[in-house]
Amino acid sequence: MEIRERTLQILKAMTADAYERNEVMALSLLSALAEESIFLLGLPGVGKSMMARKLKLAFEGARSFEYLMSRFSTPDEIFGPVSITKLREQDTYERITKGYLPESEIVFLDEIWKAGPAIQNSLLTVLNEKIYRNGDCDMRLPIRGIIAASNELPAEGEGLEALWDRFLLRYIVKPIEVRENFNNLILGVKNASKVNAVAQFTQKECDELREKVRECEMPHEIVDMMYDLREKMNAFAKTETDDTSKENINEMKYYVSDRRWRKMAHVMKVSACVNGRKRVDVSDFMLLVHMLWNSDDCCDNCRNAVAQCVAMHCLRDYMKSNSRKNKGRAETLVKDDGTHYVVDCNGYTFKIKIADYETMLKNPREVYFGHEVNDGEIEMVDYGPFVIQVHKEGYVNINSYSFPLRRSGETLATNAPLCTNESVEDVYASLLRLINENMFVANSNFTTVLHNLFSEYDKKFRQIQR
Repeated sequence: MEIRERTLQILKAMTADAYERNEVMALSLLSALAEESIFLLGLPGVGKSMMARKLKLAFEGARSFEYLMSRFSTPDEIFGPVSITKLREQDTYERITKGYLPESEIVFLDEIWKAGPAIQNSLLTVLNEKIYRNGDCDMRLPIRGIIAASNELPAEGEGLEALWDRFLLRYIVKPIEVRENFNNLILGVKNASKVNAVAQFTQKECDELREKVRECEMPHEIVDMMYDLREKMNAFAKTETDDTSKENINEMKYYVSDRRWRKMAHVMKVSACVNGRKRVDVSDFMLLVHMLWNSDDCCDNCRNAVAQCVAMHCLRDYMKSNSRKNKGRAETLVKDDGTHYVVDCNGYTFKIKIADYETMLKNPREVYFGHEVNDGEIEMVDYGPFVIQVHKEGYVNINSYSFPLRRSGETLATNAPLCTNESVEDVYASLLRLINENMFVANSNFTTVLHNLFSEYDKKFRQIQR
């Protein structure tokens, strides 16, 4: 059985009697396959601990460890009691780890922020390197997935930043919203949730997956998208606030460490391989929406930033693939008013600053974005409903339509390229297919944001068509 079919079978069993938990279950499984950790934020009683118990079903012979933290918790309760025999006879401070976290594959730590400093400090190397210092030896831990949960985020000024940074995936678990699902919950409607033993992942298969991930291709386009996203996050962090006493809070809300960016790339590769691909695509990039936020009130900005990067990528490909494919007469006029190049198209007028045009002309192969400001003037921005590409041959593409460029007194070209063989709707439909094929991408809010972005772009495109 191929890894994709096997994973789908496992997810089906994990979500059988868990209402509205498909996405968080899928992300929990992805984090385990990537040997990463996931943090769940949610009110008591929304099923956070249930997810860890179900995750155990995915791996053959997996041992699990579950613990509810409190301020009175001691390292003995997490990592095992100290061996009195070794302490007395060998003068060695060593823990008996059997049955505790160091010898478990699946770990669930509830109310993680209530643990004391001794436990939290030990968890730093457990989460990042999968190593635990026991006595005078470093134990290589068999942990596949760690799920931590709380009904609150780490408090500021408590020194929890390093521990928080190590939880790569983050998810807000909400109560059941759909009435039918709520009714089934009350009525106790359950489906079989047993995973076929044949479908469970063995240690050998996990090792094979690790090798496939090493060979998975990370396209330069995706790397560029990550850089663009990083710039957007930095811009959010530098947003000024009226309250000078909180000038550093915004920066920490959008801070993403270099370590996290590197781990994000790894998770995208795992997603690609489990979905049966040898190359990361834009659907894997969408998973970053679950790895960026540091505060629940910045989730929308993070989601919008990822969506804009996805839209930019798709629209750039659209422009490049359509550029100069077909030739036809464009009934347009381009003239110089001294400050702008003015593009008239069937009564719809655009104005592009000459300086901006010259900037774009220096890199004619690149695609640029803009939005309308005043009286049809297009201002160049990082992302906008207008996609612009200029050519040394003397024409400019706007939303895949090509217009000849001439100054006053020059003869208007009669055979300018006109690119109309593919619509924005087709581009969006192709993107939706990628989303639907990726078992880990199921965020309806995210697809709504994407739909709005493409609708805005398509509206401008249709205005030009008319």
